[in-house]
Amino acid sequence: MVRYFGGTKLGASGLIHAYKTAAADAISNAEILDKTVNDIYDIHFDYLVMNDIMKIIKDEQPEQIGQDFNLTCKITLSIRQSEVERLIEKFEKITSVKAEYIRTT
Repeated sequence: MVRYFGGTKLGASGLIHAYKTAAADAISNAEILDKTVNDIYDIHFDYLVMNDIMKIIKDEQPEQIGQDFNLTCKITLSIRQSEVERLIEKFEKITSVKAEYIRTT
């Protein structure tokens, strides 16, 4: 079997060098992204407890994806999975609040 790389005939050592160079180039040009696993929740509540809900959101700073304020209110939040249990518990301590899991991202 004969291997060519960039028009050059390679032996075993040439092939090893070509793969090593290509891998090193790919690693040096790669972009590192920090990502978290988040759960999306809809928080349903009565308008009367809006201040309590907004205080929790201000203090905890989950990502707010959407909102709908009508007779009943809904805020959609993206919450880091490691913080979901603690944060949802805070919301559900408020009368009339219901947290609904939507999906994981």
